[in-house]
Amino acid sequence: MISLFSVTVLKGAKAALSRCDLQVQKGAFVSLLGPSGAGKTTLLRTIAGFERPASGTVSIDARDLSGIPPHRRGVSMVFQDLALWPHLSVEGNLLLALSGAGLTRPQRRARAAEALARWGLRGMEARTPDQLSGGERQRLALARAWGMGKPVLLLDEPASALDRPAREALLEEVLKARREENLTVLYVTHQQDEALRVSDRIVVLMDGQVVQSGTRDDLMDRPASAAVSGFLGGGG
Repeated sequence: MISLFSVTVLKGAKAALSRCDLQVQKGAFVSLLGPSGAGKTTLLRTIAGFERPASGTVSIDARDLSGIPPHRRGVSMVFQDLALWPHLSVEGNLLLALSGAGLTRPQRRARAAEALARWGLRGMEARTPDQLSGGERQRLALARAWGMGKPVLLLDEPASALDRPAREALLEEVLKARREENLTVLYVTHQQDEALRVSDRIVVLMDGQVVQSGTRDDLMDRPASAAVSGFLGGGG
């Protein structure tokens, strides 16, 4: 479903991604692992359309996305900093996100209510983000992305600020939504144990390149290099 071919993304004179290749099947849950600065966030932002490749192609369902703006890519993204609108209520965050979805006002309200129920936020409609707990803010960001109804969900460490029980509970909700709606999910995380446990495939990035992509057994039993073996063996 998602294909990157020889994608290079420059940040100044430095390549944040360098001739990066990636294939993701429809409905897959794929985790992106790698050390800080490896290019994981840049890869998500490139798929979403927030970064423009200097060369190479990004496509979804064989459609070249060159020049296609983010809102027309069939992709929703949850950013690491969540990017919630602080002056809006929980419901307001959802309604504003849905304003460009081509829905009528009643349809937007119905979809927002569905998202609130789906992500455990019912009864919090009038609160602003600063009145929510960390886990509730994470759920709002996910509800906003999920509410758009896109087939691809890009998650940039959505639970990094949570403790382990809360993080695992949130991940289970993401996995449930993915199973029920056949979503394709790319999940950036530093939690190797979680990635190895729940992913269909795992992609390891180093220095802006995909150095290995495979199942848990592929990576653990047949690492592509000593660097991959050392990274995985080091626990993140």
